[in-house]
Amino acid sequence: MIDRPKPTKSILLGSQYVPYQVRFSTRARRWRLSVTADQVEIVLPEGSRLHPERLLQEYAAWILDRQVKLKKRKLRIEKKALPEDQILFQGKPLLLEMKPAGLIGKQQVIHYPERICVTAGKHPPSRLLRNWLTTQAEAAIVKQVQIRAAQMGLRPVSMSIRNQRTRWGSCSTRGTLSFNWRLIMAPPEVLDYVVVHELAHMKERNHSKAFWAVVARYCPDYKKHRTWLKQNQAAMWPGLFEN
Repeated sequence: MIDRPKPTKSILLGSQYVPYQVRFSTRARRWRLSVTADQVEIVLPEGSRLHPERLLQEYAAWILDRQVKLKKRKLRIEKKALPEDQILFQGKPLLLEMKPAGLIGKQQVIHYPERICVTAGKHPPSRLLRNWLTTQAEAAIVKQVQIRAAQMGLRPVSMSIRNQRTRWGSCSTRGTLSFNWRLIMAPPEVLDYVVVHELAHMKERNHSKAFWAVVARYCPDYKKHRTWLKQNQAAMWPGLFEN
C-alpha cells in the first residue's frame, strides 16, 4: 500500500503560521515529525487516531526553534555558493561556458586549466555536463577505492556512482559501496577521505571510536576534510543540476 500524503495546510504556532503536511504510512510504527526551514511533515501510522494539530501545538516551541536554526544555516550556505558562471572541479572554481552546438555541431565537454566549456546539441548543456562530471568521478573514485582497499586489506563486493541527495557515500552490510558523483567537485584529498570513510565501515559498522581510529590511521587529516565538505556544500549543489 502506498503512503498517503494530505494537502499542505498551515497552523498558527506562537505568532506565526507554519505550513505542514500529514502523511499516513503503512511502514511507520509510531508518529514522527520532520522539520525543514519552510515546513513541517507529520508521519502517522496508517489508521492512527492521533490529532496532527495537537501534536504540532505540543511541540510548537521545539518546531519554531528548529526552523530558526535551519533558516540561519540555509542563509550561511547560500552565502558560500559560487556565482552561476562557475563550478567546482577537483576543489578549484572554474569558469563555466555553456553554448548550443547548432544543427550539425559536436556535443562535447572540454576541460581547460581555468574553465570548462560545454557545447550541447539536443540535450540540455546541464545534462551533458553532469554526465561528464559523473564519468570523471567514476574514474577518480574507482582508482582511489582500488588503492585504499588494497592498503586496508579489504575487498568491496561492488561499487557504484549515484546521485545521492543527502550522502557523500554509503557502505552496505554486504560490502557494496556507493559514492556521490559530486565528489569530483572536491579536492582529491577530500574525495580520498570519503573513500577511506566508507571502506572503514567494512571494518566498523557504526561511527564508534574504533571506527574513527581506522579512519585516522589511513587519513590523519580527516577532520579537516570533513570541515571542507560542510563549508562547501552549497557550491557542490548548484541550481544548475536541480532538475
